[in-house]
Amino acid sequence: TQPPGIVLSESKEIVWEKSVISSQHRTTFETIEQGDPVTSIVRAICAYAENNSQVTVDPSMSLSQALSANLTQHQVVSLRGLSLDDVLYFVYSDRLVVVQRQEGDFVIIVGYDPYYLQVADPSAGTVSDWNYEYFTDAFQEEGNIFLSYY
Repeated sequence: TQPPGIVLSESKEIVWEKSVISSQHRTTFETIEQGDPVTSIVRAICAYAENNSQVTVDPSMSLSQALSANLTQHQVVSLRGLSLDDVLYFVYSDRLVVVQRQEGDFVIIVGYDPYYLQVADPSAGTVSDWNYEYFTDAFQEEGNIFLSYY
């Protein structure tokens, strides 16, 4: 058995851990290309996590499928239903977190502080600060659909 507040992978690696994280963290992620959200996000995450921006995205694939097909050193994990505070463990662990806002509308959380989330938005091609409190509620209303990797 495992201690409460820990999620393990099939190979017994810690995927997520309920722990105290700092009140702010910013990854080194800086830019996202504007364009097709799935392609932009897969390219951004593969470049960030594995230093590989040479990705192939089949238009019939979901974001999760496209990430799984292109990440060779990581496993994709659905964090659907977790709270925003819980998924920030991944950002604190230097792993980007994708949020599905509406069908086909995705953004990446790349940092946070007590007041703002730093978010990469492929529809605008920008990384900007979003109000933490407002988007905590908005993400919850949209089903808390999060995706990351380990």
